[in-house]
Amino acid sequence: MSSSPWEQDMRMNRPERDANKAHVALTLVLDVSGSMSYSPTGGAAPIDLLNDSINEMVGKMNADSRLNTIVDLSIFTFGAPGKENPYIGFMSIVDVAKDVGTIRLEANDGYTYIADVLKEAIEATRERANSYRTAYKPWIVVISDGGFSDNPSALDEVGEMMKQRARDEKQNFFGFFVPEDTPQKIMQQRQQLEKFCLQEQAQIRVVDIKDAGNLPKLLEWIGRSMKKVSGTDPTQKAGIENPSEIFV
Repeated sequence: MSSSPWEQDMRMNRPERDANKAHVALTLVLDVSGSMSYSPTGGAAPIDLLNDSINEMVGKMNADSRLNTIVDLSIFTFGAPGKENPYIGFMSIVDVAKDVGTIRLEANDGYTYIADVLKEAIEATRERANSYRTAYKPWIVVISDGGFSDNPSALDEVGEMMKQRARDEKQNFFGFFVPEDTPQKIMQQRQQLEKFCLQEQAQIRVVDIKDAGNLPKLLEWIGRSMKKVSGTDPTQKAGIENPSEIFV
Protein backbone atom coordinates (compact mmCIF):
# COMPACT_ATOMS: atom_id res chain seq x y z
CA MET A 1 0.00 0.00 0.00
CA SER A 2 1.19 3.52 -0.72
CA SER A 3 1.83 6.05 2.04
CA SER A 4 -1.71 7.44 1.75
CA PRO A 5 -4.10 5.95 4.32
CA TRP A 6 -6.85 3.66 3.08
CA GLU A 7 -10.21 5.21 2.36
CA GLN A 8 -13.12 2.94 3.28
CA ASP A 9 -14.33 2.68 -0.33
CA MET A 10 -10.85 1.61 -1.43
CA ARG A 11 -11.21 -1.56 0.66
CA MET A 12 -14.64 -2.41 -0.70
CA ASN A 13 -15.32 -4.70 -3.62
CA ARG A 14 -15.36 -3.18 -7.08
CA PRO A 15 -17.70 -4.37 -9.83
CA GLU A 16 -15.96 -6.79 -12.14
CA ARG A 17 -14.70 -5.59 -15.50
CA ASP A 18 -15.66 -7.45 -18.68
CA ALA A 19 -18.70 -8.92 -16.94
CA ASN A 20 -19.55 -11.01 -20.02
CA LYS A 21 -16.34 -13.03 -19.57
CA ALA A 22 -15.61 -15.82 -17.09
CA HIS A 23 -13.87 -14.54 -13.97
CA VAL A 24 -11.78 -16.09 -11.23
CA ALA A 25 -11.77 -14.82 -7.64
CA LEU A 26 -8.29 -15.05 -6.08
CA THR A 27 -8.18 -14.57 -2.30
CA LEU A 28 -4.82 -14.34 -0.54
CA VAL A 29 -4.97 -14.88 3.24
CA LEU A 30 -1.59 -13.67 4.48
CA ASP A 31 0.36 -13.88 7.73
CA VAL A 32 1.36 -10.49 9.14
CA SER A 33 2.34 -11.71 12.63
CA GLY A 34 5.47 -10.37 14.28
CA SER A 35 7.69 -13.22 13.10
CA MET A 36 7.19 -12.07 9.51
CA SER A 37 9.44 -9.10 10.28
CA TYR A 38 12.32 -11.32 11.41
CA SER A 39 14.84 -13.11 9.18
CA PRO A 40 16.81 -15.87 10.96
CA THR A 41 19.45 -15.73 8.21
CA GLY A 42 19.93 -11.97 8.37
CA GLY A 43 18.54 -11.44 4.87
CA ALA A 44 15.37 -9.68 3.80
CA ALA A 45 12.46 -10.03 6.22
CA PRO A 46 9.67 -12.38 5.07
CA ILE A 47 7.13 -9.52 5.09
CA ASP A 48 9.32 -7.52 2.69
CA LEU A 49 9.80 -10.52 0.41
CA LEU A 50 6.04 -11.10 0.47
CA ASN A 51 5.30 -7.47 -0.42
CA ASP A 52 7.81 -7.42 -3.26
CA SER A 53 6.55 -10.75 -4.61
CA ILE A 54 2.88 -9.72 -4.57
CA ASN A 55 3.65 -6.49 -6.39
CA GLU A 56 5.73 -8.37 -8.96
CA MET A 57 2.86 -10.82 -9.50
CA VAL A 58 0.32 -8.02 -9.92
CA GLY A 59 2.63 -6.21 -12.35
CA LYS A 60 3.08 -9.28 -14.53
CA MET A 61 -0.63 -10.09 -14.58
CA ASN A 62 -1.50 -6.48 -15.30
CA ALA A 63 0.76 -6.57 -18.37
CA ASP A 64 -1.55 -9.24 -19.84
CA SER A 65 -4.49 -7.31 -21.30
CA ARG A 66 -6.75 -10.37 -21.17
CA LEU A 67 -5.77 -11.65 -17.73
CA ASN A 68 -5.85 -8.30 -15.93
CA THR A 69 -9.61 -7.83 -16.25
CA ILE A 70 -10.79 -11.35 -15.38
CA VAL A 71 -8.70 -12.11 -12.28
CA ASP A 72 -10.23 -10.40 -9.24
CA LEU A 73 -7.88 -10.16 -6.27
CA SER A 74 -8.70 -9.85 -2.58
CA ILE A 75 -6.20 -9.79 0.29
CA PHE A 76 -7.00 -10.67 3.90
CA THR A 77 -4.39 -10.51 6.66
CA PHE A 78 -4.11 -12.40 9.92
CA GLY A 79 -1.97 -12.09 13.02
CA ALA A 80 -3.13 -10.16 16.06
CA PRO A 81 -6.92 -10.36 16.60
CA GLY A 82 -9.04 -7.41 15.63
CA LYS A 83 -7.22 -6.32 12.48
CA GLU A 84 -9.40 -4.64 9.88
CA ASN A 85 -10.11 -6.87 6.91
CA PRO A 86 -10.00 -7.13 4.01
CA TYR A 87 -6.81 -5.26 3.19
CA ILE A 88 -8.10 -5.18 -0.38
CA GLY A 89 -11.67 -6.03 -1.32
CA PHE A 90 -12.15 -7.77 -4.67
CA MET A 91 -10.74 -5.71 -7.53
CA SER A 92 -9.64 -6.66 -11.01
CA ILE A 93 -5.87 -6.76 -11.37
CA VAL A 94 -5.95 -3.67 -13.57
CA ASP A 95 -7.77 -1.76 -10.81
CA VAL A 96 -5.32 -2.97 -8.18
CA ALA A 97 -2.44 -1.68 -10.29
CA LYS A 98 -4.14 1.62 -11.12
CA ASP A 99 -5.96 2.53 -7.90
CA VAL A 100 -4.02 0.78 -5.15
CA GLY A 101 -0.51 1.05 -6.53
CA THR A 102 2.16 -0.52 -4.35
CA ILE A 103 0.80 -3.05 -1.86
CA ARG A 104 2.58 -2.69 1.47
CA LEU A 105 1.64 -5.11 4.25
CA GLU A 106 3.07 -4.47 7.72
CA ALA A 107 3.82 -7.08 10.38
CA ASN A 108 2.22 -6.52 13.80
CA ASP A 109 2.84 -8.47 17.00
CA GLY A 110 3.71 -12.09 17.64
CA TYR A 111 0.25 -13.65 17.58
CA THR A 112 -1.02 -15.71 14.65
CA TYR A 113 -4.83 -15.94 14.80
CA ILE A 114 -6.38 -17.05 11.52
CA ALA A 115 -9.79 -18.67 12.19
CA ASP A 116 -12.05 -15.60 12.18
CA VAL A 117 -10.22 -14.01 9.25
CA LEU A 118 -10.46 -17.19 7.21
CA LYS A 119 -14.22 -17.35 7.86
CA GLU A 120 -14.52 -13.81 6.48
CA ALA A 121 -12.44 -14.77 3.47
CA ILE A 122 -14.54 -17.86 2.74
CA GLU A 123 -17.77 -15.88 2.79
CA ALA A 124 -16.38 -12.99 0.74
CA THR A 125 -14.99 -15.39 -1.85
CA ARG A 126 -18.25 -17.33 -2.05
CA GLU A 127 -20.25 -14.13 -2.57
CA ARG A 128 -17.87 -12.86 -5.22
CA ALA A 129 -17.86 -16.11 -7.17
CA ASN A 130 -21.66 -16.33 -7.00
CA SER A 131 -21.96 -12.82 -8.44
CA TYR A 132 -20.34 -13.76 -11.76
CA ARG A 133 -22.33 -14.79 -14.79
CA THR A 134 -19.63 -17.37 -15.53
CA ALA A 135 -16.94 -18.30 -13.05
CA TYR A 136 -13.85 -20.39 -12.68
CA LYS A 137 -13.61 -22.16 -9.34
CA PRO A 138 -12.37 -19.50 -6.87
CA TRP A 139 -9.04 -19.83 -5.10
CA ILE A 140 -8.18 -19.27 -1.44
CA VAL A 141 -4.43 -19.28 -0.72
CA VAL A 142 -3.03 -19.16 2.83
CA ILE A 143 0.62 -18.21 3.39
CA SER A 144 2.05 -18.45 6.91
CA ASP A 145 5.42 -18.68 8.62
CA GLY A 146 4.30 -20.19 11.92
CA GLY A 147 1.78 -22.25 13.82
CA PHE A 148 -1.62 -20.71 14.50
CA SER A 149 -2.56 -19.32 17.94
CA ASP A 150 -6.26 -20.28 17.69
CA ASN A 151 -7.88 -22.94 19.85
CA PRO A 152 -8.00 -26.31 18.04
CA SER A 153 -11.82 -26.17 18.08
CA ALA A 154 -11.78 -22.85 16.18
CA LEU A 155 -9.47 -24.33 13.55
CA ASP A 156 -11.67 -27.43 13.31
CA GLU A 157 -14.76 -25.28 12.75
CA VAL A 158 -13.32 -23.17 9.96
CA GLY A 159 -11.63 -26.28 8.56
CA GLU A 160 -14.99 -27.98 8.18
CA MET A 161 -16.28 -24.93 6.28
CA MET A 162 -13.31 -25.15 3.94
CA LYS A 163 -13.67 -28.90 3.42
CA GLN A 164 -17.38 -28.61 2.68
CA ARG A 165 -16.63 -26.06 -0.04
CA ALA A 166 -14.15 -28.55 -1.49
CA ARG A 167 -16.64 -31.43 -1.33
CA ASP A 168 -19.15 -29.26 -3.18
CA GLU A 169 -16.51 -28.46 -5.84
CA LYS A 170 -16.95 -24.76 -5.04
CA GLN A 171 -13.42 -23.75 -4.08
CA ASN A 172 -9.72 -24.45 -4.55
CA PHE A 173 -7.47 -24.18 -1.51
CA PHE A 174 -3.69 -24.12 -1.19
CA GLY A 175 -1.78 -23.62 2.05
CA PHE A 176 1.92 -22.72 2.07
CA PHE A 177 4.17 -22.53 5.10
CA VAL A 178 7.73 -21.54 5.88
CA PRO A 179 8.64 -24.22 8.44
CA GLU A 180 9.98 -23.43 11.87
CA ASP A 181 13.21 -25.04 12.93
CA THR A 182 12.14 -28.14 14.86
CA PRO A 183 10.45 -31.28 13.49
CA GLN A 184 7.68 -30.89 16.06
CA LYS A 185 6.82 -27.35 14.91
CA ILE A 186 7.00 -28.37 11.26
CA MET A 187 4.56 -31.20 11.94
CA GLN A 188 2.25 -28.82 13.84
CA GLN A 189 2.20 -26.34 10.96
CA ARG A 190 1.38 -29.03 8.43
CA GLN A 191 -1.33 -30.56 10.59
CA GLN A 192 -2.98 -27.20 11.21
CA LEU A 193 -3.06 -26.31 7.51
CA GLU A 194 -4.30 -29.79 6.62
CA LYS A 195 -7.43 -29.02 8.67
CA PHE A 196 -8.42 -26.72 5.79
CA CYS A 197 -8.45 -29.37 3.05
CA LEU A 198 -9.74 -32.85 2.36
CA GLN A 199 -7.31 -35.45 3.65
CA GLU A 200 -6.87 -37.10 0.27
CA GLN A 201 -5.72 -33.75 -1.16
CA ALA A 202 -3.33 -32.80 1.64
CA GLN A 203 -0.07 -33.79 -0.06
CA ILE A 204 -0.77 -31.39 -2.94
CA ARG A 205 -2.76 -28.67 -1.17
CA VAL A 206 -0.39 -28.11 1.77
CA VAL A 207 3.17 -27.24 0.78
CA ASP A 208 6.37 -26.52 2.70
CA ILE A 209 8.18 -23.79 0.72
CA LYS A 210 11.42 -24.51 2.65
CA ASP A 211 12.36 -20.90 3.50
CA ALA A 212 11.13 -17.32 3.03
CA GLY A 213 13.52 -16.86 0.11
CA ASN A 214 11.11 -18.98 -1.93
CA LEU A 215 8.23 -16.51 -1.57
CA PRO A 216 8.99 -14.96 -5.01
CA LYS A 217 8.86 -18.43 -6.55
CA LEU A 218 5.52 -19.06 -4.82
CA LEU A 219 3.88 -15.86 -6.07
CA GLU A 220 5.23 -16.54 -9.57
CA TRP A 221 3.49 -19.93 -9.43
CA ILE A 222 0.21 -18.27 -8.42
CA GLY A 223 0.49 -15.85 -11.35
CA ARG A 224 1.25 -18.66 -13.81
CA SER A 225 -1.65 -20.66 -12.42
CA MET A 226 -4.08 -17.77 -12.94
CA LYS A 227 -2.95 -17.51 -16.55
CA LYS A 228 -3.39 -21.25 -17.02
CA VAL A 229 -6.82 -21.25 -15.37
CA SER A 230 -8.09 -18.29 -17.35
CA GLY A 231 -7.02 -19.89 -20.62
CA THR A 232 -9.26 -22.93 -20.17
CA ASP A 233 -12.97 -23.59 -20.37
CA PRO A 234 -14.49 -22.97 -16.89
CA THR A 235 -15.97 -26.46 -16.93
CA GLN A 236 -12.58 -28.13 -17.45
CA LYS A 237 -9.62 -28.68 -15.13
CA ALA A 238 -6.78 -26.27 -15.86
CA GLY A 239 -3.88 -28.69 -15.38
CA ILE A 240 -1.80 -26.32 -13.26
CA GLU A 241 1.68 -27.25 -12.04
CA ASN A 242 1.73 -29.34 -8.89
CA PRO A 243 3.03 -26.88 -6.26
CA SER A 244 4.43 -29.66 -4.10
CA GLU A 245 6.98 -30.35 -6.84
CA ILE A 246 8.28 -26.78 -7.08
CA PHE A 247 10.00 -26.57 -3.69
CA VAL A 248 11.68 -30.00 -3.52
